[in-house]
Amino acid sequence: MAAVVASTLRRRTMQQQKQQTAAEAARYQASSSDPDQVTLTRTPTKTASFYRGGGSGGGGSGRSPQHSRGGGGQGAPSRGASVLLFADFWPRPTSVLEDGLNVRSVTFERFDSLIPRANAWLQDNVEVDLIKCETVERKISDLDQLTSGSSMFTPGSRSSVFIKGLRLWYASCSRDASKQGGIQNLGGPVAIGYLNVVPKCLEAKSKYPIYEDLPETYASVNTYMTDKPLEGKILTIETVSLKLPVRFWKGPDVDPDATSTADELVHHIFYITRIYFLFGKPEPELIGAQDFLPDFDQCSRLNRTCSVLPKYRPLANAMNKAAEWLHNARNIHVTNIQTMETIFRNIPENVHTGITFMKRVDGCVTVRFVRITYTRGRILPPPPSPPPGDPAAAAAAAAADEAYMTPTGFAYKTFLPAAVKVGMCSGSPEYEAFAPMWERAKAWLMCCERRVLSVEVLYHPVSSLWHCQDGGETTAICTNWSQSMHGAKHRQQLVQIVRVYLDGEYQEPSTDHLPMLPMVEEVNDCRCSLM
Repeated sequence: MAAVVASTLRRRTMQQQKQQTAAEAARYQASSSDPDQVTLTRTPTKTASFYRGGGSGGGGSGRSPQHSRGGGGQGAPSRGASVLLFADFWPRPTSVLEDGLNVRSVTFERFDSLIPRANAWLQDNVEVDLIKCETVERKISDLDQLTSGSSMFTPGSRSSVFIKGLRLWYASCSRDASKQGGIQNLGGPVAIGYLNVVPKCLEAKSKYPIYEDLPETYASVNTYMTDKPLEGKILTIETVSLKLPVRFWKGPDVDPDATSTADELVHHIFYITRIYFLFGKPEPELIGAQDFLPDFDQCSRLNRTCSVLPKYRPLANAMNKAAEWLHNARNIHVTNIQTMETIFRNIPENVHTGITFMKRVDGCVTVRFVRITYTRGRILPPPPSPPPGDPAAAAAAAAADEAYMTPTGFAYKTFLPAAVKVGMCSGSPEYEAFAPMWERAKAWLMCCERRVLSVEVLYHPVSSLWHCQDGGETTAICTNWSQSMHGAKHRQQLVQIVRVYLDGEYQEPSTDHLPMLPMVEEVNDCRCSLM
């Protein structure tokens, strides 16, 4: 129990309105002077991790990995079509300083203020079936960009910031939530809560703090939740990236609920774990994670200022490893699948996916990998058999049995926005807004009819998506800042892509059933003049 005593856990929850008002979200901290005893005490602030990629595999962009079981080669089809939708909740500005044109001068609501708003929305939309809660991030240089619906970030002369919000992914068909992997709403309105898990600081006196890795943090959380389970069922376990500018962050403490971070070249990346759950009867659940790193290919020297440019296999390589692992896994409930990044320093042996703190990430190359998080029920006595002739009890028992069923197969699909304008001289594209891209994604999912395991939204460099036509598959990249051949570093132009993870392989539907892509307009952006 020493690990959980040393770790700091904070529970931020949203109780039912009959028990507590939305503004009185409870905050807890695990603390005890006795390593064999853990007690919950209220605290105003503070909140509570290592895997290497393994296995082998390959594949093409956006294809189904070559592993599935049950339901034939195409996986288990869902029973009827259901539309995948989302609702966003972004922090509101709370004050604007004198320099109103500088977005860095704006302060925003904290993340815990978004939960009451989300729960109020759930109270008014009792027919939805939650699939996932996602901490989404947007990069903006102007306040209007936060709600503009654009899928792009284009750097300009102004400074920029990262803003974190909350996205609820849900299915529109409440009669059969299980086919989308969500939690069916049978008892009226639901309410969500969340737990921030911040890795323990092992050494604070060195130049940069040293934190525990992911396995140690997960072990502490499992020890903690064995005695003190959450007040409901876990819905999503995600890893959240905190960008800490070296100029402003003094460490080792962090604020996991901050929603605004300045975009600085020299910064640290700190990974915390956020657990979303649905309030209800406490369930004895343990959490786990598995990482899948694509295979290393080669390194080439870039220039004198950047020693090497690594090359890794496409993302499909890591996805096939994930498919193989899921094929052999048993009695787990997948809570999230997400693409993450770890830093590459000099040689591939230094690449570790389970580290939680990456110091001085200043335009360095990062390697993308896949992380699957899951829950596993504690070993308990088997429940009594339902009475004969009681269909309701039999249905409840069947639902309990399916709660920890591993997916029958695994596939993924990456949805990319379409270019609507292209510069005639520069060749630079302008992409469509997020909404029309998602309309095509919904139509594709309706035709595909596969259970959605997870979904995520992430930024991808335009240089890779447009000029390299990589389909979002490149794994060794510089996401936010890049370096030229002469050593100059600059902000990247980015575009949002959506990746959906499915239970079972799929066949691409006919284009006759999908919305048409928009026409591309050529724009004269030449600035040269004839003498």
